[in-house]
Amino acid sequence: MKYIFISVLLFISLLGCGHKPLEEPAPPPAVKNTPAVWLEAQTNRRLAKQAYIAKHQIAYDWFGNFAFSETDGVPYILLMLLPEIAPEYWGSQHNFLDVIGLFKDQRQADYPVARGIGISAFTRREPLSNIDYASFTCGACHIGRVRSDDGKIRYIDGGVNTEFNIVQYRVKVYKTLQKAVGEEQDPEKRHAQIVAAFLHALQTV
Repeated sequence: MKYIFISVLLFISLLGCGHKPLEEPAPPPAVKNTPAVWLEAQTNRRLAKQAYIAKHQIAYDWFGNFAFSETDGVPYILLMLLPEIAPEYWGSQHNFLDVIGLFKDQRQADYPVARGIGISAFTRREPLSNIDYASFTCGACHIGRVRSDDGKIRYIDGGVNTEFNIVQYRVKVYKTLQKAVGEEQDPEKRHAQIVAAFLHALQTV
């Protein structure tokens, strides 16, 4: 059976070879002129992007800070209590999400959590509704940072956050909850232990 499966795969692969040869794309490829001074070109592009963002600040805030939903995600208070339950799995006191590659953006030093976490309180229609949800924003993946030659951190809006590891986030949440339930197998008791762990953490902050 294994050999039949492999033969079918090979046959399907060979079918692609039976078509007419690939044609070159049209129109002919063109190469743009290389900037004479790269530093000057980089500076001009960065300034142009800053000017564009300044003219579209609301759209940028949606991209960088706003949650995807007012009703989905993790209740914000529970997110903030995770390092209280299992500090060994999370990052520094300054930013417990640094272990998954989300950093504090110094351009918005007063933001309550790392760049890439959106809070529904910023966008909800009812200002006094009872639950604030947190979820990842577009900026979690697409606002990166590099350290330049002068030692300063430069942020890359629309680039790639190469530090972000969403799989690690899920692993650490799982381990945190697993610590709360221990060896308990009964679903109702597990649920009760998780609730108790968060309530206890809430009382300690």
